[in-house]
Amino acid sequence: MSYDLLIRNGLVIDGTGNPGFEADVVKVVSAYFIDEHGWSRKQASWILGGIIFLLGIPSAFWERFFGLMDGLATNYLLPIGAFLMPSLRDEC
Repeated sequence: MSYDLLIRNGLVIDGTGNPGFEADVVKVVSAYFIDEHGWSRKQASWILGGIIFLLGIPSAFWERFFGLMDGLATNYLLPIGAFLMPSLRDEC
């Protein structure tokens, strides 16, 4: 069984024959700011995309920064998020 992967304009199409799906890493975060703070979709996309871009600049030029961010996310942010998920789920 062979698989192909095509990513074009944010649409991911794999070789399984299933319909393509959108790959958007900002969608969940932007939905929060749209719902909770009343931002427009355009405003949320530009601001959050800009923040992600600015955080990506040091990663492109300084390999140690990428390792630092990876360690921060893996060792602290993911475990803290895992502990907070049950309490946040009850609020919804």
